[in-house]
Amino acid sequence: MDDIREMKSALRDVVARLEQRFPYASISVAREQSTAIQMDRHQATVINPPSETGTIVTVFDGQGMAEEAVNLTDIDGINAAVNRLMDRVVYSPFLSPPEPGAPWAGDFYGPCGRDPASVPLEEKINGCRDARDRLLDGAPQVRNARISYEERKLTKVFVNSTKSLSQELSFVSASMTVYSSDGTNTQRAHDGNTAAGGYELFARFTAPELLDELVRSAVGLLRAEKVDPGWHEVVTMPSISGTVAHEAFGHGVELDMEMKQCAQVRSYLGKQVASPLVNMFDSPSNLDSAGFYFFDDEGEQARPTQIIRDGILVSGISDLYSARQLQQPRTPHGRRESFRRRIYSRMANTYIAPRDTPWAELIRRVHNGVLLRHGGRGMEDPLGWGMQIDVHGGEEIRNGQLTGKLYSPVSVTGFVPDLLKSITGISREFGTYGLGRCGKTFTKDWISVGFGGPYLLFTARLA
Repeated sequence: MDDIREMKSALRDVVARLEQRFPYASISVAREQSTAIQMDRHQATVINPPSETGTIVTVFDGQGMAEEAVNLTDIDGINAAVNRLMDRVVYSPFLSPPEPGAPWAGDFYGPCGRDPASVPLEEKINGCRDARDRLLDGAPQVRNARISYEERKLTKVFVNSTKSLSQELSFVSASMTVYSSDGTNTQRAHDGNTAAGGYELFARFTAPELLDELVRSAVGLLRAEKVDPGWHEVVTMPSISGTVAHEAFGHGVELDMEMKQCAQVRSYLGKQVASPLVNMFDSPSNLDSAGFYFFDDEGEQARPTQIIRDGILVSGISDLYSARQLQQPRTPHGRRESFRRRIYSRMANTYIAPRDTPWAELIRRVHNGVLLRHGGRGMEDPLGWGMQIDVHGGEEIRNGQLTGKLYSPVSVTGFVPDLLKSITGISREFGTYGLGRCGKTFTKDWISVGFGGPYLLFTARLA
């Protein structure tokens, strides 16, 4: 069917048929279309994979959720999948069935100023080339520059006995990496973002002032030194603060990880895990990020979930099954990579809320520390709650002033509650960013997530 949103009425009939045998049933349909462009000094590549469309039929069998997935959307094929599921799944009453939720119906459309599908490919290639050339021409020390552009269009339908929903979402991503060298030393600086919207986002993500700052960063890091290992006062820029939020209370509060005994969120509920200054949320309803949606893959309406309130851990994030099994509140975080993958509890947009202090005041408070200012990546141990963030570079703070002395690379390590409890300052300035894709489990199910935050002042071990 060309427009899978037109399927909702027919799918309601299929759900009614399933619920003659099972106490709960749902059907979801998803289509993803994407185009990507990758370019550096030497080559340009256009990646235009075929669209992927599939249907997932889900029933409650008395103990858990059973599914049948097919890579098609015609009603005859879906009914054939239903027949296969009914042949192999037997309902055995054991647990109470999940609630279908309050009645809700609607067709929802994400923001999209200029539909990327309407933009000629040549214009997109020229836009990437212009950004790449500005990076390459930014300084004689630049040896190469890589730029990646991606557009994704997601169309999803969810139907159960009380809900009849569809959503159409458009996302645009841009990422840039500059490689510099002075003949003996090489460095790189990276930046990028993803958000819900149209092609107009590409111009925002590749604005000349951002490209020029990226070149200055890559060249400046050529004179960077190694930081003295040990404990330091640290100020993080919003993008690094977002990484802290993602790694600190990301996978560690996904309740399906608790079920596998790979996390310990319930052991900390109601306990202090951060400074009283800290309020942390995960919100799929944040338009300006990569994890935006109107409803999750189980039909739960998007809304903010507060994870930490005034330093106290108050909630994990859940899918339908983990929330029922652990008797925790349902949150809108049941997400799957595609119809080929199962549902997991997954982050959407994780961030620390801003407060009232100007970021310059945080710098003035530091006697001897480091401003972490160039993006990197992180990892966490959800069970032991250890965390490491690798940052491309930082700048020395001495007696409340930035000195211009640079460090690279810098690693931040620590026990999550200790690090968050050490936060003594949070700025009013705030930013959100698209992290790109986050993996989970040994199969590395990849989904798009975002993060954000203000400037943070805390104490951490650097190396």
